[in-house]
Amino acid sequence: MMEDISVLVTGASGFVAMRTIHDLLETDYRVRGSLRSIQKADNLREALRPLTPMADMLECVEADLLSERGWDNACDGMDYVLHMASPFPAHMPKNDNDVIRPAVEGTLNVLRAANRSGVKRVVLTSSVASILYGWGNSLPDMMDESHWSNPENLKDNTAYTRSKTLAEKAAWQFMKDEARDDLELSVVNPGLILGPIIGTERSTSLEIVSQLLTRQIPALPDLSFQIVDVRDVARAHIIAMRRPEAESQRFILADRACSLCEIAEILQAAFPDRASSIPTRPLPSWLVRLIAPLRPTLKQVLPDLGKRRNVSSEKMRTVLGIDPIHTEQSVKDTAQSLMDAGFV
Repeated sequence: MMEDISVLVTGASGFVAMRTIHDLLETDYRVRGSLRSIQKADNLREALRPLTPMADMLECVEADLLSERGWDNACDGMDYVLHMASPFPAHMPKNDNDVIRPAVEGTLNVLRAANRSGVKRVVLTSSVASILYGWGNSLPDMMDESHWSNPENLKDNTAYTRSKTLAEKAAWQFMKDEARDDLELSVVNPGLILGPIIGTERSTSLEIVSQLLTRQIPALPDLSFQIVDVRDVARAHIIAMRRPEAESQRFILADRACSLCEIAEILQAAFPDRASSIPTRPLPSWLVRLIAPLRPTLKQVLPDLGKRRNVSSEKMRTVLGIDPIHTEQSVKDTAQSLMDAGFV
């Protein structure tokens, strides 16, 4: 039986948060989840019930990233905070600050409340986006946790990638300038998160697989992604929360870089009955750039066209002790989960 330890998971209805809450409940942590609207609480517990008999033990509270109100109550009595709430838009916003402001202010609101409430450690869900972007033509062949994105290079960033960099930098600056001496911070930097869903909550990160299966992507741009399974991301948060060596560390979470063409090939091999509907034809980068102004989804991927941003996950393996689920398995499990839920 786990000792009496309390954990707050922010953004509790999110893809990663639900998997992490499941794992925490299954190992007898006391779990509180924050939601922007408390009306989602019943649906959240209902989604968890088929997977864990502990679903009704989940406590839910209401708190919004853009308001300080609610966060002291959310953090009160918590030993640890896993801060996962952050906007992940499917399309580029008209104003970058629509994404950046809630990411940065939300992170600081949570950290300040955790600091006031005596929380031991906060684990922040950042992204490889805070490592891989803004390099322009100086992109290193292999990147690790010592690297930082440059959010000022707008040609090699999107609103989302800038938001992750600025939010993580704000967190580390807070730790330097304002935090109690005994408050600890760990950061996880996942790549594109795939894997099975819980309930009916769809994540923006799963749209690549969904759109390939439904041929919403008729041809394949030259894009690559650093893929990690949601089950490994959940494990990484919990290990980073408790392991002493994880304090004041960043952790890239990824199996390997995988192109869109490779993802399509995995799906074709795994689901031969759908193979004929999965696109295989490459989409030239010049054509993507030409039509991107008319297609918001394509405009968002322009910084990644023709670039393979390779990352080292050595610290994930050695410090956290996680040997990641292979990309092929993650892609197949994502697709099967979407089919089982009736989404594709």
